[in-house]
Amino acid sequence: VSLLVEGFMLHIFIEDITYPRAFFVALVGNIASTIVGTFITTFGVLFSVELFLDIHQLALRILATWIALYAGSVFIEIWTIKVLFGYRIKQLLVPVLIGNLVTYFMVIGYHFPKEFLGLFTR
Repeated sequence: VSLLVEGFMLHIFIEDITYPRAFFVALVGNIASTIVGTFITTFGVLFSVELFLDIHQLALRILATWIALYAGSVFIEIWTIKVLFGYRIKQLLVPVLIGNLVTYFMVIGYHFPKEFLGLFTR
């Protein structure tokens, strides 16, 4: 879904980009974000566990994790696309923000209620 939304938004916001190229650019950005984000998330989770061991802060930690993942994903995608394809940050910011926002709302809508409700069943 993220690829479709981002590709469509890139086509709208960048005048001279075709749909196939827009989807390819979105694909490359998402692959880079996935690869780099996996390593960052792995070490970030290990670090955050040390900071937030209190069970009462679990909901806050879950929310902070989602926000950090969203911001990190957007940053990695924009930086990768800028370096590899030469588009300006100003051209990329809104399409990538929207594409990631749609995806994260879908993921949060599916997972967050289960995680949040799980806090009360322990």
